[in-house]
Amino acid sequence: MTQGELKSKYGWSEEIERFFINSNPRLSSEWKGSFRIKKHSNRYFWYYQLSQRIKGRDKYLCSVEVSEDPSQSFQESCKILLEKMGTGFVISSNNKKFLHPYIDLYTENLMNELNSDGGRRGNTTKRLIRNIQDFKRYCVSTDVRLNVIPSEECKEVFLGYLKELSSRDKLGSRGGLSRGTIKTYLQGVRYFLDWIVGDKDLNGLSLFPSHPITVDYQNGLIKKYIGNVSRKEDIIEFKTEYYKECYQTCNNRVRDLWIAYCKNNGRIYGLTDKQGKVNQPPLITGGDFIYFIGLLQLRGGFRIGEVLYSYRNQEIYNTHHLVNHNKEMGSYWSYGENGWLLNIRNSKGKDRTIPLNDKIWSWVKPPEGVRTEYVKDSNDGHYETYLIDVIMSMFPNSFYLFPSPNYIDNPNSPRSKTHTMNLFKEQLVMKEGWEKYGIKSSHNLRSFFISYMIRKDDISPLQVCEITGHTLKVMEKYYLRENLQSKFKTFQSVSQRDLLLD
Repeated sequence: MTQGELKSKYGWSEEIERFFINSNPRLSSEWKGSFRIKKHSNRYFWYYQLSQRIKGRDKYLCSVEVSEDPSQSFQESCKILLEKMGTGFVISSNNKKFLHPYIDLYTENLMNELNSDGGRRGNTTKRLIRNIQDFKRYCVSTDVRLNVIPSEECKEVFLGYLKELSSRDKLGSRGGLSRGTIKTYLQGVRYFLDWIVGDKDLNGLSLFPSHPITVDYQNGLIKKYIGNVSRKEDIIEFKTEYYKECYQTCNNRVRDLWIAYCKNNGRIYGLTDKQGKVNQPPLITGGDFIYFIGLLQLRGGFRIGEVLYSYRNQEIYNTHHLVNHNKEMGSYWSYGENGWLLNIRNSKGKDRTIPLNDKIWSWVKPPEGVRTEYVKDSNDGHYETYLIDVIMSMFPNSFYLFPSPNYIDNPNSPRSKTHTMNLFKEQLVMKEGWEKYGIKSSHNLRSFFISYMIRKDDISPLQVCEITGHTLKVMEKYYLRENLQSKFKTFQSVSQRDLLLD
């Protein structure tokens, strides 16, 4: 069967095609071509073949079965041609397609990434899946169509979703989601749109040449409708003595625990139940554990997960973490000629190594096998032991520096991050009164560390950035606390008298 005979079977004629093309000037100039039928897998499809011999000259239109009446098939293909021509042939056969099926494809793509050895961190991918499924719910409820993506209408959809998020109830109370949560949801939508228009060679769909939702547009909308970043932690002025008081609180408590441990020749009795029976293994339990965490965070500016989930040595990191959690942040301790190092890998996408050689004093000799140094002083001398050696001695041997309290049943499991953060608030914020210093969570210790270190005369901002893993811009914007004492000192260095004298 010839091409003409095949097309005629589905309502085509040379005269109708000529009339249709002449009735639409762009088809006889910008998009000059002719209709063709092609066979794929024993089925026939309408194409519009451009006269110009270029790559991609055959433009898919639809199946010849687009109409129940075969004689109407060609007319339907003409309608689809006009729709596609109006968008530059950048959308699929029907520009009225819903958007949410493509969200399902994107979710499938994210799931494949989650289950692969490469790609982003598992927690990041899970968050993207959760966020884009929320956007799918919005798209289904508002009938969002695929063809809005390359148009200005995409901005209307994006803004509508932002407003819906900002007015949503959270935990049963009015007021909507937080600014940070809203930004996370919107970022997830933008990543999805990037995938829709992304190059196929980079695992994108390449359905459209671009979309109008840029980072600047996203942040501009958030600023306009949600407001600027809240800086509640800056209400309380930072003072050097605040930092020192917090450090001394943790150091003194750890020292007292270490002295008691040494006096008992390396024994700590676990918690007991009402009958006096020990129901926990012999390790630091309850509120005492948090003083070690606070001391490490204050001294090194660490994120809580970087110390809470730190491995005792590189061998465990290599054989356990890289095998089972290779996408996640990992950290491990190592000891060399210069003392202890915390080696942090893939924390917010960066690697860094931090020395930590603080020592804990005792006036009783530590147990056998603990690396320590005897130092003579005016009071007959004392013992100095590296903080990390103290922790490794006081806490049971495990994969982690701080093993789970349920050590007997789960000897190589880490402690709960949520429980640790709650314990921080209960023990240090409330009981020790750190709230008066502007400390409301363990994360605030990071800004405390930065605010203290950056004002040291012999330490440069660049050196602080190398320790924290931040850029100078991020550190100044989010972590540096105001210190009026430092400002007065700066002005005192250039007095009024200096300005008035020649």
